[in-house]
Amino acid sequence: MRAGTDRVPRRRLPSLALGGLAVLVAGAFATALLVLPVKAWMNQRHALSSSSTELQALEEANRGLQADVDRLRTRPGIAQAAREELGVVKRNEKAYRVLVLPTLTATFPDGWLYPTIKTLVTERVATVGTSASQSADSVADPDAGFAPAPASP
Repeated sequence: MRAGTDRVPRRRLPSLALGGLAVLVAGAFATALLVLPVKAWMNQRHALSSSSTELQALEEANRGLQADVDRLRTRPGIAQAAREELGVVKRNEKAYRVLVLPTLTATFPDGWLYPTIKTLVTERVATVGTSASQSADSVADPDAGFAPAPASP
């Protein structure tokens, strides 16, 4: 080899390539032995956390269902469930069905007549809502809240 040349001798090239390959293989082993297990451990921690949250929710639901089962094993519980879910009434008892008025939507197209109709409908809904909420003890009259038609002159 001559002095002053920057060339690497031919004998050293295979040893440098083998050294680089050895570093690459060592890095791959380090990744396989250190990074991948840590990643798997972190994923397992997340799965465990979400599973424990789900378990708590299911246990709460089971407690509620067990309370329902315990209530339905008693005579008063059975009677209450029959009244609420099946509408069973006792002898000499009258059942009344209370219907909730549906919400009316007042969407009208644009035009000269529709604002007047919208005002009438809005006032009628307010009148019906007020008269329906006045007395909870009385049986509702189907025509309650509607004003009679004005008499023509």
